Amino acid sequence: MSKSPLTYQKERGQSLVEMALVLLVLVFLIGGIIDLGRALFTYIAMRDAAGAGASYGSLHPDSTDKIISVVKSGSQSLVDLSSVQVNVAYTGGSHCLGNGIKVTVAYNNFPMVTPIWGWGLLPKTIDLTTSITDEILIQCPSP
Repeated sequence: MSKSPLTYQKERGQSLVEMALVLLVLVFLIGGIIDLGRALFTYIAMRDAAGAGASYGSLHPDSTDKIISVVKSGSQSLVDLSSVQVNVAYTGGSHCLGNGIKVTVAYNNFPMVTPIWGWGLLPKTIDLTTSITDEILIQCPSP
């Protein structure tokens, strides 16, 4: 028994609808992977820059402005860290040997570029924050 031409047209229409639905899901997945990959790449660059700032701060703990400058210019990658917020804090109370220096880097409102973000419950921006703590390696000046 052979199928009628109308049956073939219905099957082609069904296949087209199925392909459209699957393609929509794939586009959402690929867009999410692209943006989350960008966010991870930026986070790693921020973490490296915070590490560079903490390393510099362990040898020059009184140079807070220079530590911030090292962090903002410390990324050797494609990520521009000139607009990140940098906070330098000291643990142990003083800037002396054995105490800690904590460098925190925050990128508020990191933009998601694929159009799926902002639809429904997904935000258009996310906040990225990382911190590194290092030990101060210089003696305090004698009074």
